[in-house]
Amino acid sequence: MVRACLFLLLLVASVFAQEPPAHYIAQPDSVSSELLEKIDQYTRWGDSKSKTATKLFIGGGVMTASGIALVVTPLIAGIGEKNEKDSASYDGDSGSGSRGMLFVLGTALTIGGISMLMGGSIAKIKSNRYHNRAQFYKDQLNSSKPKERSFSWEIIPIFNLVRQAYGGNLLLDF
Repeated sequence: MVRACLFLLLLVASVFAQEPPAHYIAQPDSVSSELLEKIDQYTRWGDSKSKTATKLFIGGGVMTASGIALVVTPLIAGIGEKNEKDSASYDGDSGSGSRGMLFVLGTALTIGGISMLMGGSIAKIKSNRYHNRAQFYKDQLNSSKPKERSFSWEIIPIFNLVRQAYGGNLLLDF
């Protein structure tokens, strides 16, 4: 009878058991934490490179467009002056030095803009590589996680008052 009371007392106590303190809970394994750090790091690097690439594309496009405009403007003005030169009222050279300076400045801006576009392309390629590396580590983390094993268990006490026996059944469901 004493055994039955102890068994019943332990069974009731297990129902109201509290969760273990935090220092008893197992910490995540170092492989998972390392993979999470790499995912975070490569994602940050990829986002940073992507922002840099966007800025380079915008700056390069503006520089290229303004450079082309500065190169084309003196050429169009030169065609107009050539028509004036053919007429009898042409007085000589009227600003060919400023046209040459605009042409040189436009060429320099165009070359700089194209260089920025190429730099933006390289930064975008690196950004894609970093994002792909982060995705690779995400896939590794997902494949290394143990599959969730769902099971339930139930303890059923058995008391036989006629035979004065006690016991229990343990039911496991996988």
